[in-house]
Amino acid sequence: MNDMQNIEKKTDSFLKQNNLLPGGAKVLLAISGGADSVALLKIFLSLKLSGKIKNDFHIAHINHQLRAEKSLEDEKFVKALAEKHKLPITVESVDVKKYAKETKLSIETAARSLRLAALRRIADKNNCRFIATAHHKNDNAETVIHRMLRGTGFKGLAGIRPATIINGKTFIRPLLCLMRQEIEEYLKSQNVSWRTDLTNLDCRFTRNRIRHKILPYLEKNTPNLPELIFSLSQHCAILAKNIEKNTDSAAQICIIAQDSRQIVIGLKDFIGLYEPVRSK
Repeated sequence: MNDMQNIEKKTDSFLKQNNLLPGGAKVLLAISGGADSVALLKIFLSLKLSGKIKNDFHIAHINHQLRAEKSLEDEKFVKALAEKHKLPITVESVDVKKYAKETKLSIETAARSLRLAALRRIADKNNCRFIATAHHKNDNAETVIHRMLRGTGFKGLAGIRPATIINGKTFIRPLLCLMRQEIEEYLKSQNVSWRTDLTNLDCRFTRNRIRHKILPYLEKNTPNLPELIFSLSQHCAILAKNIEKNTDSAAQICIIAQDSRQIVIGLKDFIGLYEPVRSK
């Protein structure tokens, strides 16, 4: 099996293991034009061609208007991809700088908030049950380290989940089983080009500092750190799920009465609970 087939097989297995993509469900592919999202598109098209997935796709591209002409070039690049593969596409522009100023949010946080809202709108308009993004193992490592720097618990260490529901829409991350290097090598093996966002090199942004300074420093002694963090995240996700399940059961036992103003809990039953469940 060559590297290209291996990447596609790993992604297909990850989709099935996590039950991410029921057959027939329409999927919105969030395509920025970067290596990760271009690989997501290529892998999904290949899996559909081979009959391993049976879904229709709609491409969404969000123009954040942060890089002037370069942002327009990204948009044109993604439109050309959609035309090449005969896929419908919706492009939406958002004013991140204006929103960040109005809400007093960082550029990173403002961009994420507007992007997620835009993706949900596009999914609704085009009857897409799922929204697929191209997060991978390196993204997960950066997220976990970012949360640790701010302070977090086992739920935060669970990192990026394979699937989450955000305001009623299911976001799936089929490439979480892959490393960034694998993704770029996959595209190179097929002579597929992608766009490079130079703002990703700007270490004024926290995530970029983690990506270009902290992680490389840690990887000098632990080259497989993203893999180790991904394994930790999987264990923490299982722990979080079990605690949430036990918490739901405990609530039925401990809650004596409740209304819009208060909840009455039986102290004896509450004290007997497993500590993580009490904390939840």
